[in-house]
Amino acid sequence: MPAKICADKNEVAGILKEAVKNGENMETQVQHAENIKDMLGTDRIFD
Repeated sequence: MPAKICADKNEVAGILKEAVKNGENMETQVQHAENIKDMLGTDRIFD
């Protein structure tokens, strides 16, 4: 999600609720863990 300026508290709350839903998705969690592993692990993938 690109950075943007939030207009009000309701918009911020909506963005945070969307982030929570996204974080509950198992596919997103697995992809995030793989991304971290690729970024920091000894088995890094260099493209």
